[in-house]
Amino acid sequence: MRIATLSLNNYRQYQNCKIDFTRPTAKGFDLNVFVGLNGAGKTNVANSICWCLWEIEPDLALQGKNTGKGMLNDRSRERLKQIGKDYGPVKVEMMITLDDLGAEKLHISRSQECSVDGGIDKPSQLVFEHIRPDPDHGTKIETLEGEEARLEIESYIPRDISSYLVFDGEQLTGYFRSDRAAKVKTAMLALSGVGKLNVAIEHHEKQLAEIDKGVSNHSHEVADCEEVRKQAQKEYELNEQSIEKLTEQVGLLTESIEQLQEFIGSHKDVPQLIETKKRLEAQREDLQRRQHRVREDKCELVRTYYPVLAVFPAAMKLRAFISNKREKDELPPPLKREFFEQILKVGKCTVCGEALTENAVKEIKRQLALYDKKIMATDTSSQFTKLLEPEILAIIERVRLYQGARDRVLADEAALATMEEQIDSDYQAVAQQLAQVNDTKAYQEAISKLNAQSAARQSAVDQLGYCKVRKPELDKKLSAANLAYEQAYRANAGNDELMRKHQILERSVRIIRKTKDLMIEEIRRSIENRINSFWQVLTWKSNEDIGEVTVDEGFRIQLYHNGLPALGSLSAAERALLALSVTLALHSQAGINFPFVIDTPVANMSLEHRKNFATVLKNLSKGKQITMLFTDTEFVADIPKVFGKDINMLKKIEFKSGITTVV
Repeated sequence: MRIATLSLNNYRQYQNCKIDFTRPTAKGFDLNVFVGLNGAGKTNVANSICWCLWEIEPDLALQGKNTGKGMLNDRSRERLKQIGKDYGPVKVEMMITLDDLGAEKLHISRSQECSVDGGIDKPSQLVFEHIRPDPDHGTKIETLEGEEARLEIESYIPRDISSYLVFDGEQLTGYFRSDRAAKVKTAMLALSGVGKLNVAIEHHEKQLAEIDKGVSNHSHEVADCEEVRKQAQKEYELNEQSIEKLTEQVGLLTESIEQLQEFIGSHKDVPQLIETKKRLEAQREDLQRRQHRVREDKCELVRTYYPVLAVFPAAMKLRAFISNKREKDELPPPLKREFFEQILKVGKCTVCGEALTENAVKEIKRQLALYDKKIMATDTSSQFTKLLEPEILAIIERVRLYQGARDRVLADEAALATMEEQIDSDYQAVAQQLAQVNDTKAYQEAISKLNAQSAARQSAVDQLGYCKVRKPELDKKLSAANLAYEQAYRANAGNDELMRKHQILERSVRIIRKTKDLMIEEIRRSIENRINSFWQVLTWKSNEDIGEVTVDEGFRIQLYHNGLPALGSLSAAERALLALSVTLALHSQAGINFPFVIDTPVANMSLEHRKNFATVLKNLSKGKQITMLFTDTEFVADIPKVFGKDINMLKKIEFKSGITTVV
């Protein structure tokens, strides 16, 4: 199912606007994007869809935006006033395709005559057309109007899912309030088709009532037993309703009390918080002194070891050279006096046989003079090596000592950095708690309200306990009344066939009710799993970091982290993502692939969440029509980059001279 066209005539800012939703791209992404300034009319695109389908404009989308404004376009209103007209037409039309080829369609048109001076509008008119292929005539069109049209639309797109068909990322106040559980449950059941079982139950009970009515009319005993059974049934149902109502009341009061306790707690511990803050400030000062000393140690380390570090590379190279020469037996031989004397005597080189030059003779004589003066000995070369090696080893040892000293200084520096991070974290937490403190008056009012609500909750808990205690007794009473009725019925039915029909219908009702209960529980578990899947992907964190979402038997949604409720600790961005996770889970559970419209989708999301959001929605659009209405400040950075060329349709919403256009 997807929206093919949407036409708005005189609807709010739109005077005459038709939006054609092009078919999905070759890659299959049905991703449609509208971008416009705040106030340009983005939200009213979403509102027009809901108004056309169900004659409502969702509270979340309307809050603070259209309150008090007439539906009729302002420019048309003024023109109609000038020509003396009392009413002007507003009309929204939609074409919805039900198959991939677009052959089977639903055409829905809602129109209304609206007062030009703010008076009472005339009732809206609804027309529904079901267009489908016909083998004989090419196309078959079935037209319904009014109540029949409404019921047919409800069979395709139930009104109960309106707040999940259109999601407003900007207005999330109260999304997870306890009283919203009923809406979540209603939407879940509407999307899953469980409501059809209610129709079957009603049908069977109606037939059963007709049969039983005939029997009761012919037997006073059956009639009397029927009256007792009805009274027992009424008492049982009233008790069940009280349990449900009181359970919800206890939940709401508990939620409010927890918020008050959190507020009061932030005041109650102020002296301790101030003392903690002072202690952390003192730790900060001591830490800064220690960090200063470590920096001085680093400087001293450099000053002390810089000379040896400068010659270290050369020393290592020389050591390697000597070791290499020694291993290869290539060190210079001892230079003896007799060797030089023999060269002078023969007058030529004893190796190559060349005659000595004058300079060579002078150099040899100079060397012999060094022997005379005891400057050179016959083993001078080996002695030089022995003198040099200890110095090299000393340099290496100094460098080793430097490395140990350096590691100790760096370890001290790292430890102080970790300590600084912890102190800063603790300090920020304390500062944040202190920032929540307002004044003594607010604290006293919170105490008074807490006492009153605690008393109200205790009263509700007592009443709830009483109702639960009565439940087995009422159940037993109802069972006895049912048994007495059955016995009287059998004795007075006078017709075996009638009795058999009665038993079959009662058994059918019990089976359908049991099936319904099993389906609801299965849906609840499935929705819970899907919410957690979307929640983890959208936040891009592990379960240990984000906690686990639960949907209890009353369909109340809660987030637990380390066994403790964590909804209240979520940021605005995280609450938006969790609300979106719930909505996406409901869509995934639906028997029909409904389109999904998201208004101001990333209004409360930080930059780190937006990329995950864009990735998830893009992937989801492969097989599902997703329409997003962005402000110009939202559709930036990672979002257009992630969507890339896979956007199916990109439109700009512009508002000029009182009229909104889509280009």
